[in-house]
Amino acid sequence: MFTNLRVLLLSLLVAVPAAATPPGPGWLRDGRQAFETLVAGHAAEFEAMDQAFIDAQASRPEDVALAVAHCDFFWHVWDLEGSEWADVAPGRHEACLASLEERMPDAPEVLVLLAEQDSSEERERAALARWDNTSDWPPALRIRLGKVLAESEHIGSRAADVAIETVRLGDASSLPLAVRRLAALEGPQAAAELAAAAPLATSTWQLDQRLKSLAALDHPTAARDDLVRHLDARVSPSWTVAADVLVAADDLDTLEDMLKTSKDDADDTRPARLSLALARGDAGAAVSHFELDMDKVDATGRDYFRILAVNPLMAFAPTLLPFALVMLLIGALLLLLPLPLLLPVHYRGLARRLANRAPQPLLPGLGLRHAWYGTAVGLLLAPTAILIVAVPEAMAALFEGDDAMMSTLTVMLWSTVAGLLALLPTLYWLRWPQWTVPRGQWPGMGARVLLAYGMGYLVALACVVVQGWMTSSGMDVGTSTFHTSILSEGMARYGLLVTVIVMAVLVPVFEEWVFRGLLLGGLAKHIHFGWANLAQAMLFMAIHDDVARFPFYLALGLLAGWLVKRYRSLLPAVLLHVLNNSIACWLMLS
Repeated sequence: MFTNLRVLLLSLLVAVPAAATPPGPGWLRDGRQAFETLVAGHAAEFEAMDQAFIDAQASRPEDVALAVAHCDFFWHVWDLEGSEWADVAPGRHEACLASLEERMPDAPEVLVLLAEQDSSEERERAALARWDNTSDWPPALRIRLGKVLAESEHIGSRAADVAIETVRLGDASSLPLAVRRLAALEGPQAAAELAAAAPLATSTWQLDQRLKSLAALDHPTAARDDLVRHLDARVSPSWTVAADVLVAADDLDTLEDMLKTSKDDADDTRPARLSLALARGDAGAAVSHFELDMDKVDATGRDYFRILAVNPLMAFAPTLLPFALVMLLIGALLLLLPLPLLLPVHYRGLARRLANRAPQPLLPGLGLRHAWYGTAVGLLLAPTAILIVAVPEAMAALFEGDDAMMSTLTVMLWSTVAGLLALLPTLYWLRWPQWTVPRGQWPGMGARVLLAYGMGYLVALACVVVQGWMTSSGMDVGTSTFHTSILSEGMARYGLLVTVIVMAVLVPVFEEWVFRGLLLGGLAKHIHFGWANLAQAMLFMAIHDDVARFPFYLALGLLAGWLVKRYRSLLPAVLLHVLNNSIACWLMLS
């Protein structure tokens, strides 16, 4: 009957008389163990192993563990890259799952395996529907199902709710999501208590994730306490995370003790030693731990600007000099950045002049050199330079990928003031008549400004409607929290008056000066106004980095450019921008 001796031998191993609890070979009742047996060579062929499973199930058709192990075996073989079986395993795995669901649809082990190995939305929603009725399941099975649901992208906030319950059942891996959710529902203290009662992390990566989530809480010691608990159990995070947590908690002694007792290489502990030196205000010691690694430019930049935040005079220390030169190179690139736009405009303008079709200047006295100066120096270089000098911690956050630190009124205030000061020399060409409108035209100008605002408001309303539809359809619209972050930080730190002056006066004046003044005025001297207006509006849209509202920013830029053309003055464009930002501030505050 058997044509393959190995199949015969494997089948004999499992063809035992049916008893009350027939154990069978261990590696046939555990999919991973069966896979490891295959790889180790204890079963020489994939086909022989598959047949052994088939024969074992034929003698014990109600054995759920055996049936589940068969599908799990295919799952592990499928993941074995470069094997001769990897092409066959996917098809058999799919067929096995279908058979399993048909034969044993109500078995908890089957439901969990299907959820783990089929991440479709339909499957995960079906698993969620069963979650509330699993209280009588063994905790280990509930944890496995909870981990699947906690990682789901299809069930919204329910994933975080399941994560909380899964952690309470004894799962450590779902803690970061559970902490964030519980903090939002019940506050940071409840989230800290959940972490304190949760099992310890089982890996450095897992511990790093939970410590980062706890560090983000508005709780003074949650992350530090969890770290110390793990240290007592001899489970350590990465040195970077450990340093961040302990420095934030002002527990420098614990960090120093960790460094003294560590047997890790100096390269591994370098970030922690640098952080400790900075926390103690010793920039010189921090410089000795600085390392230029262009393969890790984000970490290098973070360290560089953290040192400058302690002592700006260290910017050109010999150890830091190579990175300082890199920053100077970046500054040079910022100066060259507008050229891909301005050079084609220059040659197009030259061709129009040779054909006696040169456009009428929009703002006399302005050309491409002023457009270059406004964008390269006023918009890019000056704000970046002042942040490096005045707010180096913001630059460190930028390299670290912390957008929240860059979304502050402090950053906006410094960068806007620096940009305005850099633009002052252009007043030699952009003189008083180009900033005002004759008094007799004020009523008409006011009506057109209101009309332009109304048109922009309709576009903004359309963006909100489309964004709501996309969100309800499960699409990520990339909504920015930039302005709300700035407003909340500004109100807390500077108060209402300063916040409104910056957001509703200084920023509009600066942006109109650059985009509708120097840029539009310089471009319109060489190309048709329509193309010049579209170019400046698209750049204006791009710098706001808010994809969900791109149409609104484009419309606002086009309308402001139209007002400048109508009155040959920046005043109506500034008024439109001030009106828009003032109403936006009022709406966000209310």
